[in-house]
Amino acid sequence: RAKMNKTICSTSKIEKMASRWIACSLLLCCFIVNIKMNDLVTFYEFTNRSDYLQDYVRIGGETSEIFRGSTCSDYEVFGATKAGRGKAIEIDLELPPHDTLHIGMFVWFIDSWNNETATIYLDDKKIYSKTHDYTDGKLDHCGRGYRDDFDDFHTTLDHTKTSVKLTIGANLNTHPIEESLGISSLVIKGTPTCHPACKECSGPGSDQCIECAYGYKTFNNWCLPVDYTLHYSATIAQDFARWNAKWRASQLLTAKKCPGYFTGLFVNGDNPSFTAKFDGFKNNVCVFQMGIWYLDSWGMADTRVVISDLTYDLVLPKMYPETTCGNQTAKRIAYLSDPIPIENPTFNLSIKTWTGHQADHGEVGITDVKVFCAECHSSCTSCTIPGNQDACYGCHGGYLVHVTSSDHEEGKCLRMTDEDDPCANGYSYVEENNRCVAAQGQSFPI
Repeated sequence: RAKMNKTICSTSKIEKMASRWIACSLLLCCFIVNIKMNDLVTFYEFTNRSDYLQDYVRIGGETSEIFRGSTCSDYEVFGATKAGRGKAIEIDLELPPHDTLHIGMFVWFIDSWNNETATIYLDDKKIYSKTHDYTDGKLDHCGRGYRDDFDDFHTTLDHTKTSVKLTIGANLNTHPIEESLGISSLVIKGTPTCHPACKECSGPGSDQCIECAYGYKTFNNWCLPVDYTLHYSATIAQDFARWNAKWRASQLLTAKKCPGYFTGLFVNGDNPSFTAKFDGFKNNVCVFQMGIWYLDSWGMADTRVVISDLTYDLVLPKMYPETTCGNQTAKRIAYLSDPIPIENPTFNLSIKTWTGHQADHGEVGITDVKVFCAECHSSCTSCTIPGNQDACYGCHGGYLVHVTSSDHEEGKCLRMTDEDDPCANGYSYVEENNRCVAAQGQSFPI
């Protein structure tokens, strides 16, 4: 399932911080921003590609090579002579975040239908029903010589679930060899939920903004917070030796040129991973941008991005826009983290991948890594909002972060009073996360 979940790290402080600043990938984001309703984006398209559709479909609860489509006139019809009595076509799909869903397909009525009814369900909701009799058919497209017919079905509805099931069935009463149900030209579209950086978008990624939201600026087709400046950039192209020295990997690193993108570093093998050490970061809050590439036969690979001890999970959907890289099929996630407080000047950035078994994957790679940072208020050693004295995540010696509730990790740095009672009046010390938490209704001291 396409999702992004927090992974518990070394301390409760990190755990809470990760839950508040969970990263967004191209496909995953938890904020809703308005988008033009006519800006439908294609999520899946199986026009005359029934062999491709087969990867997502069960017929009668089974999956098998025998369920490839049949040719009916100029169409490849999935389910023809296979789906019918007791054997519905079931399609499970993972979708990017969206507000509106559009479903289109041709529904085929093949051979001896006798006033029987085809239905389509989206999860538990019926979205289509039509009764057909073979005497109303027009031509014998395929099958056993009866006049067949098809119906052009399209519907658009409000919808937000990212995991859906389509069930196309019929109340046919004889074997599918005698009468069957089929579909062709299946298209799934939607209006994607925009990344919070976007005012309008063509997809959920922060690199898919049509227009940036207030407080964000454009940088190489990405929308980034206006307070942030480029702190680190490496495109690999002319400096592979330096990159190869900086990044440690589970296997030998190789360089590949991906069309339209900078040369990337790639690694193969079981559970491939990268790690790089960064230094020179001080009193900063940063966002991290990179392209993460999957070459060849990646299935449901789990990828974790670990930045300064905060861990974020990316799950690569089975269906994802494909391109090529180094003469290999490739899928790319445009990754942009949320603002991350950098507590230590030196930290590691890691990309770790788990695949289950060798047959599920090819190579994984990274391109065009950039780090954008902004300075914290002088009273903070790290923060979640630049320049804001009420958003400190870490304090200088002799000071503690004072938070307005136990649900917050960021607050104001105030001087410790004494060892036994280090917090300001109205605050209680919580050793577990080294914070001073305000009594109910207590505000920050001025």
